[in-house]
Amino acid sequence: MTIKVRAGNGKGNLVKTLKLGTRPAKGALQSAKLKVPTQWKPGTYRFYVYATDLAGNAQAKVAANKLVVR
Repeated sequence: MTIKVRAGNGKGNLVKTLKLGTRPAKGALQSAKLKVPTQWKPGTYRFYVYATDLAGNAQAKVAANKLVVR
């Protein structure tokens, strides 16, 4: 499974992409780390997790959550 995490700011601009490579989803997401760059302004950022299996099928529903920078 290939996993990609994309983070965007409130204006819809992409600010970070993490490519977690090909590995089991559970382990990849539990061990993923994101160091927030100092240039990110305080505010709420949305992040989305996209996964593709080895056959090339994309997940049916994209996972999303938010990150608050203070």
